[in-house]
Amino acid sequence: MPGMLHQNITGYIRSNPARWHVPAHKGRGEGFVNRAYDITELSFSDNMNYPASVWLQEQRELADIFGTKHTLLSTNGSSAAVIAAMCSLLSEGGQAIVGDNCHISAYYGALHSSGGLVKARSANLYEGPGIKAYKKAYEEAKRPQMALIVSPNYYGISKGLNETISFFHSKGLPVVVDEAHGAHLLFGEGYPKSALELGADIVIHSAFKTINGPTQTAFLHCCTDMADIGALSFWLRSVHTTSPSYALALDALAAAQELKTAQNKLSEIKEWYNYIAGSLEGSHMYMINNEPGSCDYMKLPVSFALTNMPAESASRLLEEKRHIYAEMASGDIALFCAGLNSTRHDYEMLASALSSLKPGARAGALAPGLAAPHAFQAISMREALRREYEYIDISQAHGRISADFLGVYPPGSPIAAPGDILDEGIIGFFGSVPESSRFGAYGASIKVVRN
Repeated sequence: MPGMLHQNITGYIRSNPARWHVPAHKGRGEGFVNRAYDITELSFSDNMNYPASVWLQEQRELADIFGTKHTLLSTNGSSAAVIAAMCSLLSEGGQAIVGDNCHISAYYGALHSSGGLVKARSANLYEGPGIKAYKKAYEEAKRPQMALIVSPNYYGISKGLNETISFFHSKGLPVVVDEAHGAHLLFGEGYPKSALELGADIVIHSAFKTINGPTQTAFLHCCTDMADIGALSFWLRSVHTTSPSYALALDALAAAQELKTAQNKLSEIKEWYNYIAGSLEGSHMYMINNEPGSCDYMKLPVSFALTNMPAESASRLLEEKRHIYAEMASGDIALFCAGLNSTRHDYEMLASALSSLKPGARAGALAPGLAAPHAFQAISMREALRREYEYIDISQAHGRISADFLGVYPPGSPIAAPGDILDEGIIGFFGSVPESSRFGAYGASIKVVRN
């Protein structure tokens, strides 16, 4: 059932109002967003940044749906929510322990709060850091104040989350879980446990990555007394526009409501995942997130590691021949993302298309996953951003200090940050990524601190 905000705006539209307020389109004309619902703060719509009436009711309804103390909505995406969460917990000079698979927004959170990052290192980029890596990062930290964990990761794998949260709590640290790709987990049987169930203090959900909200929306959940809702609200406002989109907000609220009845659909998605996995048998292709309990069935990361076909080539063929567009194809993985609006027909098309590829077997031994390049910091991010910089060819960057982020998008995880030394491992890895999937490069050039 639509909430009070939707009812209020719908009533306003039906009254055929004289719109002597912004936005200037006055609800008229055709656009890619329904302009009738694109309004500003009015007497009946409350103020999303400083809620006092109907928007407070919507926030309480969100908290009831997810079982949290408080839930805020971001129309600046999960990125703004991550920044707000980190700023609410980090003080100047404090450190956040993060996985090296964290999103670039975690780095922005450190910059905004004048804090720093201590990274838990991954042996395998597809799985991300484990509990041993997080413990080692804690031992290396001088002023740890919080931990940030990405789970499930981009490839739909969630391992050791409960143990990792418990470890940091035993050290007195609040834990933020970037569960952007897991808004559905709480509502499906057989999926990995949601961080909401495992005692995380702050949890972040995208409203569009796996459920039916619009791009650019997210939920910021305040779950325990270790999280301060006043501080979260302040910092979210600080990285939010003062004119948030009511049209986006209404769609995100509706997506959250749909989760109440999503269990059957999530069971179907699990069945369809198994259908795709079964269809790959004998093809030299396989799914890498295949362990019960740690597998998010929304993600279908198909490995081409045993084949003689690069994932990028397979993705191009699927686009050209079948009009099937993968979320990402890099290295030996082509990632296909399902959603609550996915259909059986979508899966049948994918199974047929993958079968049509008919890749041969790869000669030689299989490498154990994708090794993660490890960047080491020479100067702080803030110091690197204050220095003079220049652009140089990537091939000439060995030993130089980066003046920008270098990484792969999607998922948006940096392999080097401002202040990091660029070594052969980083340069080689970055150079192997398709140009369309990397960020921080300007043609063949990258930005470095001037010597």
